[in-house]
Amino acid sequence: MKKLFTMLIVFSLTFSITGCSKNNDKTMLEDSSSVYLDNETDSIAEMVEKDANIAPSASVSSAPEIASPSLVTDMGGSSLPMVDWEYDLDRNGVPEMPRLVTLDEGMGQRFELWEDSKLIWSEEGYFVHTGYNALFLCILNGEAYLLRYHPTMYTGTGTYNYQLFSLENGTETVVQENSVNFDTNFYKGKPLYGEFDPEAIAAFMDEVNDLLSYSTQLLNTDVGLLDTFAGKTVAPQDTLGWLDNFDRDQSKSLLENLQAFQRTQQGENIAP
Repeated sequence: MKKLFTMLIVFSLTFSITGCSKNNDKTMLEDSSSVYLDNETDSIAEMVEKDANIAPSASVSSAPEIASPSLVTDMGGSSLPMVDWEYDLDRNGVPEMPRLVTLDEGMGQRFELWEDSKLIWSEEGYFVHTGYNALFLCILNGEAYLLRYHPTMYTGTGTYNYQLFSLENGTETVVQENSVNFDTNFYKGKPLYGEFDPEAIAAFMDEVNDLLSYSTQLLNTDVGLLDTFAGKTVAPQDTLGWLDNFDRDQSKSLLENLQAFQRTQQGENIAP
């Protein structure tokens, strides 16, 4: 009887210990599961927060807008369409599509004329002295022309010229042109490398400015000319910006200022 009672006590103790162990394992499993899920939830929340704070990559940029997909080219520069163009420079009855293209990351520009998705003519210019160029649309008596103007100055020596032309039959057809050369470097009362004729210079400038008064700028990489135009692209006027380096009298005409410049240079550079 005593032996039986002892066995019952041992069995009860074993059952209690086993039950406690299982309950503890269950509690630990529940606790560990709770910790894992909480940690996972926290990690997701942190990821969402981090994603929300991530700035767009600087290397990603939106594609440039192209006004006319049929005119996409591979120059590597931005292309800007020109509006309000209804002109037929090649005289074939079909208005061209003009475009101004930026070259070499802003170092230059190219003006293009397209017709039926085909490039029919172009002209380039660069913002360095040797690449200066200026091109205008000139409307005379209802007809459209292109005006190319090169007012070039090197170390005080001027070589100015222009050509007014159409693109009839697909080639440049010049209808008017002119040029003038002059030297602003005086020594002993005379120009060093050429001549300085105020009347000839003024006559040329009057001719150019008359054409410019009917013109709209299409391309201009001539820094000096851009400065002279002061942002004016419709009917701009060239007032010979280099005269501003001397005592230009705004109340006098261009010819009078050129004559005054000549007299001043002659007087200042005559050796005693």
